[in-house]
Amino acid sequence: MFEEAQLYSPVTAADDGQVVVHLFAGHPGAGDPAYRRRRNEIAAAALRWRPGEPAPPIDYHDDEQEVWRTVCRELVPLHERLAVVEYRDALERLALPSDSVPSLDEVSARLVGCSRWRYVPAAGLVDLRTFYTALADRTFHSTQYVRHPALPLYTPEPDIIHEVVGHGHLLATPTFGDCTAARAPRRSACATSRACASCRASSGSRWSSASSSRTASCAPTAPGSCRATARSSSSARWACARWTSARWAPPTTTSPPTSRSCTGRSPSQR
Repeated sequence: MFEEAQLYSPVTAADDGQVVVHLFAGHPGAGDPAYRRRRNEIAAAALRWRPGEPAPPIDYHDDEQEVWRTVCRELVPLHERLAVVEYRDALERLALPSDSVPSLDEVSARLVGCSRWRYVPAAGLVDLRTFYTALADRTFHSTQYVRHPALPLYTPEPDIIHEVVGHGHLLATPTFGDCTAARAPRRSACATSRACASCRASSGSRWSSASSSRTASCAPTAPGSCRATARSSSSARWACARWTSARWAPPTTTSPPTSRSCTGRSPSQR
């Protein structure tokens, strides 16, 4: 398994039905029993879900709602300054709430009208063949938990903020939404091979005809990564997405920033 996949906490279900999310020792919530129980509850709800059913409703707690509000508030000026026009247009079309965590069904209802994409729940890792087959059908598997409130601007693995704010707005754009669906069958075909690494989107760089500035096809979901990008390339307007929110650590932590593919997924597993 590739190193990136290690960041997705394994989920196990015992014969008695008990579901456990195995957080690694350095995870912000590893020493928080209440957070661990919460992760187990949300993962169990996703595992009980069956295709064709509504996504399990999650009654998000006050601290989870505050994390969502904090991230949305921090991203507003960064999106305005750094995101490409197409991404900013998607922000307006989707009009996701900034004061509360939306349900996956609410996101789907808004997204279907934009680009025919929809969301379904995932407890954690989804194997690549399943994941890319779903992408070809314009279906995106998403986690539903919220990152630990102690570090609202950091998550070592993709939470619902990462999945919805980053991917949702990208999937709402004609360019990225159509491209993701079109590329999915080819990726599914090599899902069992390490050669799939060559199928991943690379930097996603392109030239914006509107501003004649170099951009990337991913969208900003982590305030720290956006600021770092702006410092390293002041002339570029970046929309760097999914991978940033999972791997960026604020200055108060010891986790170093690392590179990641724009898909935000390991070549071997989701």
